[in-house]
Amino acid sequence: MIEPIVSSIPSKWRFSKIKATAIICILGFLISLIFSTGAGIHWLEILDYFIANFGLVTIGLIECIILGWIYPIHKLREHANKTSDIHIGIWWDILIKYIIPLILILILSTSIINVIIHPPLNYPIPSLIIGGLTPLLLLFIFSFIFMKEKNLEVR
Repeated sequence: MIEPIVSSIPSKWRFSKIKATAIICILGFLISLIFSTGAGIHWLEILDYFIANFGLVTIGLIECIILGWIYPIHKLREHANKTSDIHIGIWWDILIKYIIPLILILILSTSIINVIIHPPLNYPIPSLIIGGLTPLLLLFIFSFIFMKEKNLEVR
């Protein structure tokens, strides 16, 4: 489960794979300690709700925007057609650029409206913000910070 993160760290920064694995596992352990407390199941429910309803949809939307509008999507389609037995047509470009982002925006908008009108899980609003919204925003912000950092070295 941690392989994508562990594999990308040595290629971006000068960490060995062993050190990267150790760092990610220790961070995961420390963060997960909150789930072993008496209120752990409640924090897990809140985090799970926000990741499923907002995090995954937002990531999919960002990927579609990057692939459809920033990266020339036709190059990806041409590469897929060269390396696969199943060929995809121009319809794939249309799906990635227009249809899927519209559907994901609709899902995200509906989820946001539902959370505002009917707060989920019968938890207090501050708990939902601390346990659901804050981790998503922090991950989003840190991903951009770490994307810009180069050549970090751990000895």
